[in-house]
Amino acid sequence: MSLYTGLQCLFLPMTAQAAVQNGFSVGFGWDIYFNDGTDIQIGDKLTFSGTTYIVRGKQPYSGLPLVSHVHLTAETEHANGQ
Repeated sequence: MSLYTGLQCLFLPMTAQAAVQNGFSVGFGWDIYFNDGTDIQIGDKLTFSGTTYIVRGKQPYSGLPLVSHVHLTAETEHANGQ
């Protein structure tokens, strides 16, 4: 069941070093950015271009004129669903 579709966002692959520091396998870690106030929680699943990502971390940056946003860390869902 989809709660939202068509949200504006930015997906950027994590560097190998950042992925390892966040406990992700190299090539599976992502930094994802949404507009401030977007209701996404740790554990939510996001689908983009047919690939599913699991949100593992969330850092809101609110009250910052012109640059408020939500930064998520996520990993690509593995074939076994983890």
